[in-house]
Amino acid sequence: MNTLKLRGDVRPVHTLIQLASASIVSEPSRSYSARQDAAGAYARRLASEAKRWADHTRQRCSVEPDALTSDVLDSLALSLRFRLHHFAVFADLQSESVQPALWRCARARLPFGTTLGVHEESERLVVSYGGDEIGEVGDYAPSLRPLTRFGVSAHLVGIEGVAGDQYRLLCRVLYARAGEATAALQHALGIDVGGDGYGGEEATQVALRMRPGAV
Repeated sequence: MNTLKLRGDVRPVHTLIQLASASIVSEPSRSYSARQDAAGAYARRLASEAKRWADHTRQRCSVEPDALTSDVLDSLALSLRFRLHHFAVFADLQSESVQPALWRCARARLPFGTTLGVHEESERLVVSYGGDEIGEVGDYAPSLRPLTRFGVSAHLVGIEGVAGDQYRLLCRVLYARAGEATAALQHALGIDVGGDGYGGEEATQVALRMRPGAV
């Protein structure tokens, strides 16, 4: 299968700084051991959030266990790679019926991290840009639907062309703060999630610095 990528103008270093917008604090006065401890605490927190998301999803979606495990591990790896402040879910949109809108986004060369709209439409969870639908959340819609009320936001990862029987575009997005939102939902339902009720992130706040608008 031939693939023609039509991604935006991604500058790796600036993308990580501006769009992931969170990084391990590296202060000259801190020892190497302290920085390693901070990095370890950060990784363990995201792994804990990933497990929480997996348990939440397993109860709400009819996704094969192996497929869910694979998707969670991929999302965790990408969340760590981009230094996201919280575990995020990476997934493809179902966009077969909205190809013209997706082509407009591809031609506009939207950059990685562009904020997208997410809203419910009948039984569907729709993702949009500029008021136009660009796709529908697939298998994980039952898990993500309640989380949109607790801070989950959608951001563009990339758009690529896929050659097959009929040439089409595929849109990949990330749902930011999925781990934090899952803990907030469970806390609202009266489930003990530990820490301050929202994933216990205060324990590693000294190791992480989050800028306004961080995903």
